[in-house]
Amino acid sequence: MGKTHLTLSLGYQAAEEEYKVSFVTMVGLIQLLKTEDISRKSKLRLNRIYASAVVIIDEIGNLSIDHKGASLFFHLISGLHEQSSIILTSNKGF
Repeated sequence: MGKTHLTLSLGYQAAEEEYKVSFVTMVGLIQLLKTEDISRKSKLRLNRIYASAVVIIDEIGNLSIDHKGASLFFHLISGLHEQSSIILTSNKGF
């Protein structure tokens, strides 16, 4: 069983127990964060992520992130850390 499959199983179980769950890849998340101010769709998707009890961010080690992307990601995690459970997957060591 892979990392993504395991996290999807955890997310599915949380949804079955009526928690709001969001799943996003790191590539998709950085795109959402960078386009939040110009795209209504991105803003709505990020609002859903902020409203989720469980946020799954997949493959965070597979993308080289620029300074702006890293800052936006840090602010997202800071906004989520007291209200949501955050699950991160990576194939890289920290």
